Amino acid sequence: MTKINQAKYKFIEHQARTFASMILMPEILLRNSWNKFKSKYSLTEPCTFEELASANLTELAQEYGVSTESMMIRLGHLKLIQIPQWYWDSKT
Repeated sequence: MTKINQAKYKFIEHQARTFASMILMPEILLRNSWNKFKSKYSLTEPCTFEELASANLTELAQEYGVSTESMMIRLGHLKLIQIPQWYWDSKT
């Protein structure tokens, strides 16, 4: 059995989550949901991490049956939110 180091494992795990998020949260549908969510919480676009803290992102994540972290990855990938690197570093 071959072992991979922790950095490679985290990279692979992040790639898997990103791929899954694209399947579970198609861009067109998510943008429509995001626009409603953004209006409900009076968020700007791209939304800052500080602004996002005042909104209930779990609500949007539950709409797609995904974790809040997966939702953040997808929204970040679509450049709808800005997530500081320190947030991801704190997850390691």
